[in-house]
Amino acid sequence: MKLRLLLVFCALWGLPAPAQEGARLASQEPIILDQTMAIVNDQVLTISDVQREAARAAESMGEAPDDMDVFYRTAQSMILEMLFREGFRLTGIDEGVLDRITQDEIQRRIDTVGSPAAFAAELEQQGTTPELEFQQTKQALIGLYFRQAEFGQAPKLGSKSYSNYLYAAPSEIRAYFDANPAEFLQPRMVNARILLALNSRHEDPRLFMQKLRGQVENGLDFSEAAAQHSAFAPNSRNLTGLSDPNTLGFKGEVQDFLLSAADDEISIPLETPSGWALVHAFQVQEERVLSLGEVQSQIEQKILMRKRQDVLTESVNRIRRRCYLWLTSPAEQLLNQAFGPLPEDEEEL
Repeated sequence: MKLRLLLVFCALWGLPAPAQEGARLASQEPIILDQTMAIVNDQVLTISDVQREAARAAESMGEAPDDMDVFYRTAQSMILEMLFREGFRLTGIDEGVLDRITQDEIQRRIDTVGSPAAFAAELEQQGTTPELEFQQTKQALIGLYFRQAEFGQAPKLGSKSYSNYLYAAPSEIRAYFDANPAEFLQPRMVNARILLALNSRHEDPRLFMQKLRGQVENGLDFSEAAAQHSAFAPNSRNLTGLSDPNTLGFKGEVQDFLLSAADDEISIPLETPSGWALVHAFQVQEERVLSLGEVQSQIEQKILMRKRQDVLTESVNRIRRRCYLWLTSPAEQLLNQAFGPLPEDEEEL
């Protein structure tokens, strides 16, 4: 498995494949299996670094350890964190404070597992050491603090002032609402109770439904009849829930009824692939455009997300201009996917 993964990584990153057991070497030159993917000033990222973090990420998310999507996401994230660390260094802030915060976090984790030995044993199972874990925790905190400062979620590092104040103005929310009416079109919604008689349980389910409908017309409570006889969603009181009829999975006569039924209407017996049904559409909301008040919070989050991405792109590009940056072609593609190629015609900030 490890050899197969290594061969895959080599192929993806344009690296020579390692010699397999029994193969003859053309020379006595050493073969370097751990290849550099990215360099940001004095920081170096290798394939094994990404493999190790990708394995941890895959385990935490319950995904396959050899999932290449996890590998790509991890590589992209690690390159970005390297740039954030350089952004922190460019502020000229003393890292001593971060060392103390990092040590407090490591001590908290030691207290959780019981002892330094237990903590070291847990890290060993993850393929790392306390020393390396300290550095990685510190680096993650640097990236976190840098992002918070850039987004205006916290003061700039080492000061009480804010770099940005991101907010969505009422005029921006209104403009977005007016420009995207289709986004706020709510389809017809129906909450229905379904009385389903299966072919396998009744000799003549259609006739059974006709008799039940007659009893309902004569005063039998539909919900009681459904609770006693229906094979549809017995644990949900035979209800569909308020839903778009096109997303409920019904086809044919049942779907047609739900798309046209009036509020509180009860259908005639309707044929389904598994039997016959009576449907009570007891709550109907016709198609409508949601009001601004109903979607204001949703629009605000969309605008803030776009502004954060704009700020993040500007910050990353500023750091890219100021740092020595070397990337393999695939690593550069990962960075460009998130932030686009670095503009060459802009003045250095």
